Amino acid sequence: MDNGFKKNISDKEERMVRAKAKKGMGTFAWIGMLGIIGWSITIPLLIGIALGRWLEGLFPGKYSFTLMFMFAGLAAGCYSAWRWVEKSYKNRNTEEPGLKDPDEKVKK
Repeated sequence: MDNGFKKNISDKEERMVRAKAKKGMGTFAWIGMLGIIGWSITIPLLIGIALGRWLEGLFPGKYSFTLMFMFAGLAAGCYSAWRWVEKSYKNRNTEEPGLKDPDEKVKK
């Protein structure tokens, strides 16, 4: 059983190394990335709208808090999405120093 467990772990590690070394993103990875970007923009936008509506209820006036906080939420969400994409792009392009061939096995 111990030998089978080691082989199972070794095979999983090998697949992970190959997946990291593989260039490009798959279709499902792109769909997931678009979903994360969409939600990272939508959530701050909705929070800004809710906060603006609440403030308009407390302090009615000639300026629209809803619009101000909606644009602030949109800006914060776009900044957050941009940072996330930038971070994931940097993580994707890092290479492991000793791995030249994606099919090369990891030596321990």
